[in-house]
Amino acid sequence: MDKKDYRKISISKRNSLSENDRKQKDSCILEKLIDTKDYICCDALLTYCSYNNETDTIGIITHALSLGKKVYCPKITDKAGHQMVFFEINSLDDLKPGYMTIPEPIGDISYNGEEFNYPLLIMPGTAFDKELTRIGYGGGYYDRFSEKNPHIRKIAIAYSCQVFDTTLPKEKTDINPDMLITESFIIKEPF
Repeated sequence: MDKKDYRKISISKRNSLSENDRKQKDSCILEKLIDTKDYICCDALLTYCSYNNETDTIGIITHALSLGKKVYCPKITDKAGHQMVFFEINSLDDLKPGYMTIPEPIGDISYNGEEFNYPLLIMPGTAFDKELTRIGYGGGYYDRFSEKNPHIRKIAIAYSCQVFDTTLPKEKTDINPDMLITESFIIKEPF
């Protein structure tokens, strides 16, 4: 199978979850995330805005803002070049439908990694394996951003039904998260 096959299977599994199941799983994922050293120590949280049955990030954003953490969300700035920039938000009101109706920040203060000691990136994904291989949506936005910002810790969040026992296909440009959090388990990169 290729990436498209795994992506299709995984999205189908994710979409088959009931709204109640998703809410319960999202709550478990939030609790596991906020208990990690990475989250506790981060002074800048860069996170995607959940869309179309993705693992919820609204709870994560709300929690981080309540703690006074700086929160940044992505905005597609160059569709052809597959580039995104993270902009600061101060509340959920700072998010409006953007590219493909995905919520994007309306502010103009972009992330500048030099001012933070411990930034943390929350990555989306469609499919994962137990070696932390991640298949996204195919645009390479998070791979490019991670390549330019190798100092940022990366945590992916997903439902356990999106994690395969088999090894997923991977290209040289694909960047793994440092950790994957699901409602059932956490996989960490070996140190």
